[in-house]
Amino acid sequence: MVSRVYLLRHGPAGSHGEWMADDDLRPLTEKGREAIRAVAEQLAHADVRVDRILTSPLTRALETAEIVAQRLGAAKLVDIDARISPGFDSEDLAGILSDHPEAGALMVVGHEPDLSGVTSALIGGGSIEFKKGAVARVDLVPSGRPAGSLVWLITPGSLGL
Repeated sequence: MVSRVYLLRHGPAGSHGEWMADDDLRPLTEKGREAIRAVAEQLAHADVRVDRILTSPLTRALETAEIVAQRLGAAKLVDIDARISPGFDSEDLAGILSDHPEAGALMVVGHEPDLSGVTSALIGGGSIEFKKGAVARVDLVPSGRPAGSLVWLITPGSLGL
């Protein structure tokens, strides 16, 4: 049963105004990749271990997941889950948790404002803002619906980026 969820917002991507192709394909910038590498380094330093990394299919989220997975030694654990596309909500998370009962710890890589809303719902309210590249750890408690406690939130800004 999943007892821990890490929620990670993708890193900085190219600007909407400058990107002329499908927005789903907009990649991380080099600065975005650097920021995610720094966050991944902090996660590794904190000995974060995951059983599965699930990501939105959008390029910027997938790239973020792959960078983090590589640093955590979890490259083979990354899967795309369309439910994490923009519009992801608490019901989607409940379905994901139900689909992965063998996992003790899951990482979900997605978008704003979805991650803020899902995290707020998980912890029973409050205002949380996921800056690009931010990651939160929520420890789940047994209940009929996904619920838990916010243990920490790391932002690239807190790392001096």
